[in-house]
Amino acid sequence: MLKHSTKLIFAFILLIVAFTMIVASTYAWLNISTNPAADGIKVAVAGGNTILVAPDITSNEYGEVCHFPGEFSERLDFESNVNYDYLKNLSGLTPVSTADGIHWFYPVYNGLTGHTDTGRIGGYAEDTDMLHANLTESSEVSAAEAHYAFLDFWAVAPAAEYTLRVSTVPGNSNTYVLSVPKPVEAENGGFELDSGNAVTEACLRVGFLTNNTVLGTPSMLSYTQSERYSDRYRSLRGEYENISTSGEGQFKFTIFEPNADLHPTDELLNGAYITTEPIVSQDGSVADIRDRVTVQRHSSWNRTLHQSFAAVGQGIDSIDGALNLFKNDFEGRLSGYAESGSFVSSTRGLYDAADMTGGTVASDVLQKAASGGSAEDISIVKLEKNVPQRIRMFVWLEGQDADCVNSAADAGISINIEFAGGN
Repeated sequence: MLKHSTKLIFAFILLIVAFTMIVASTYAWLNISTNPAADGIKVAVAGGNTILVAPDITSNEYGEVCHFPGEFSERLDFESNVNYDYLKNLSGLTPVSTADGIHWFYPVYNGLTGHTDTGRIGGYAEDTDMLHANLTESSEVSAAEAHYAFLDFWAVAPAAEYTLRVSTVPGNSNTYVLSVPKPVEAENGGFELDSGNAVTEACLRVGFLTNNTVLGTPSMLSYTQSERYSDRYRSLRGEYENISTSGEGQFKFTIFEPNADLHPTDELLNGAYITTEPIVSQDGSVADIRDRVTVQRHSSWNRTLHQSFAAVGQGIDSIDGALNLFKNDFEGRLSGYAESGSFVSSTRGLYDAADMTGGTVASDVLQKAASGGSAEDISIVKLEKNVPQRIRMFVWLEGQDADCVNSAADAGISINIEFAGGN
């Protein structure tokens, strides 16, 4: 089960990715919005002195689209990079399902694809060419049918090999997925922040697709002739243009499932864990993903955020004034108010427990499960020393999530992701 979000941070031993997006006004499998809306995505990537990151640059100098890294640094702001301008204009996300980051499915209702107010799912259509990815209002394909987002970036380990994992320091604002609170009128006058949209938090997923395919001569030549070339990097890895011909077995997909114990649609299950089985074929067959999902307990905004806004909001007399206050004084500092949940140390152990109880791990059992800063048995990729690795990151609403069953108002999501690297 994955949750929604919009702002990411990758830090610790390697990088920080921060971005914000809006999900569609409704996102249940059975009730998809015909008019999704979004404010776009703002993304920044940063890292420490162990891992460096770079934007993905493309060129067509040698008769094909070549990919190579821009300048490596400890931080990268996607919003100010022209290669990622598309992130600012994306439509709202609507549900899809994937187990591998290659095959993406969305429902067919009563013989029709896309939106319906009533009716049963008659099967699933596959988005074979990523036609439903990174859609805007001007796209020929409707985001109301299905919509997910992706971006590419590069990571390199200059000093030694490192195995990358999503990680956090529980209680700190390292890794979290939370809906962005909105100003609302307070009972005693002025304005306060609402509690956000928990359903959105419960259904969003973040995935990382990698492979170790060495990019061909054209990409390497383009890199050597670029202004940002460094002669310490003699090879580039990560090819995603010819997945069908390069062999799916060469790809590794890792799913980050935040707020996994949050179930706003069923309070009796709140605190429990329910396994998610993504769609893998048009007939509705599903997959076991225990070998690729990293599970995090729920995160939250701390009381200081609400108290601080309410204290200032008492003197605001209009919603426009409250919105401006939030945007100018709070939105850019949200990460400092977050308390991130811990990770379940063993995903396989969690799924083994779920196997004995029909796919659900009770809250008391989940509380006793070993936890820490990352899943010890799940990793994203191994970075070789001085070999830049291109990574494709996806953000989507998982239609198979147990909480992806109701409509929801427009929801902005804040996602912070920390990557930890170990030998």
